[in-house]
Amino acid sequence: MGKTFNTQYGQITYNENVWTGKKKIFIDGAECTKVGRNAYTFSKDNKTVFVSVKGNFLTGQKLTVDNQEFVIEGASKWYEITIAVLSAIIAIMWGSVEALVMIFPTVGGAIGGGVAGVMLFLSLFVMKKVNKPINKILIGIGFFIATMLILFALAMVFFSLVLRF
Repeated sequence: MGKTFNTQYGQITYNENVWTGKKKIFIDGAECTKVGRNAYTFSKDNKTVFVSVKGNFLTGQKLTVDNQEFVIEGASKWYEITIAVLSAIIAIMWGSVEALVMIFPTVGGAIGGGVAGVMLFLSLFVMKKVNKPINKILIGIGFFIATMLILFALAMVFFSLVLRF
């Protein structure tokens, strides 16, 4: 994920690796020096300027350069979080209720929870990239359906393995 801002210090580029969370900040093409977990510095005209990053994926992220704030990414909307979490809860609970598994078999337990958790994160990630609320809702529903189909496919694989023995 990356974002670029034009400021009094020049062009600021913020890059964060989605998988590792490693952050890099460049000001006019020069990389800032990391001095803390989310704190950086750079020198311009013999003046040291402090740069900090606050927030996360859910609450939104802000880049502060010498008391000037820039929004990197806005906070997740309440309905994005609700759809993603409800989808994961329903998927996890479905795999735990025997009567529901008899209707539509899915994997539960740690495997089902792990798949549901990964899909929760992915659905939030994709929903944040879209602007229209109706599209976000449709994406959330699509990820719920995809989660249930993945859990169903895993259940079929496990059933086929058990029936062999």
